[in-house]
Formats: sequence, structure tokens, C-alpha cells
Amino acid sequence: MSKLAAFFMAVYLFFAGLFYGNAPVQVEILESPFDSGPVTVQVPHHAGGVFEENGQTVTYWNVSGNWAFRCKNTGRPIKGESHYQPTVTLIPAQPDQPELRVITVSDDMVGHDVLIKHGETFTMRDSFVIPADAPAGVWSVKVSIYGSPEVVYENAFVIE
Repeated sequence: MSKLAAFFMAVYLFFAGLFYGNAPVQVEILESPFDSGPVTVQVPHHAGGVFEENGQTVTYWNVSGNWAFRCKNTGRPIKGESHYQPTVTLIPAQPDQPELRVITVSDDMVGHDVLIKHGETFTMRDSFVIPADAPAGVWSVKVSIYGSPEVVYENAFVIE
């Protein structure tokens, strides 16, 4: 049955591609965890663990979050994956500090392809840990869903 569903998805995307051409992915974030004010985390003074990411060893604080973004596809149809997680980057309030990409914690579940049509709403969730070298302070948050243009929430995240 899954081969049949994949075939119909491919046919749909082919014909949608004729209409949308090379239009970029456009996703509107309808609700985010930052809509009611900054999210504050208190970080312990010791690291929570170590793991490998992209061939590098990363030490992280034992702090995690579970963010949910309710979204709407306002552009061309998106062929996505059911376990896809948004790209989240912390932008420091102090310009002399580098941006910090939060580390997404995967549940190691194998996803399956999904089709998100124009006008459909959907929810994206991101679970993450914070690297141990992240400085305390106020951060803005930059979010991208399926490679759509980034949305920035000013002064939306506080590390204490």
C-alpha cells in the first residue's frame, strides 16, 4: 500500500510543480512557544552528558525543551517527513557572541513521507538540549520550518 501512496504523491507533486514552478517553500507560524513571552531555562553548573553530532563530540547541559509550532503552508505543496524537526538557532543580544544552534534530540524513530498541501495546517515539534558552553543571557530565537524563510522572535529565550 505504501508504494501506491508514494506513486500518487509523486504524481500530485509533478502536477503541482507545473502550477507552482520553482516557488519557494512558504510556511506561516500561527502559534509558537514564544507568543506569551520569553521562555526561561535555569541551567545547572555541570554538564548533563556528551554525545556525537556530525562527527564532533558535544557536551551539553542537562536541560531540554519541547517546543510546538502550529504552522500553515501558504506556498507550494511540501513533501516532508513525519518526524522532521524545525531548525532553531539562538541569536545573542550581545553582538560579540556567536549564534548558537540548539541541538535537536531525535527519538530515533524512522519517519515516513508526508504531503502538506497549500492551505493545510500542521504542528512541528522540536526537542532539544543546550550545549554546555552556551553563555547565560537573553537570546532571540530564529526558526525555519522545512527551509522556509526564517522567523525571528526578539528576546524570546533566557538562559539563567
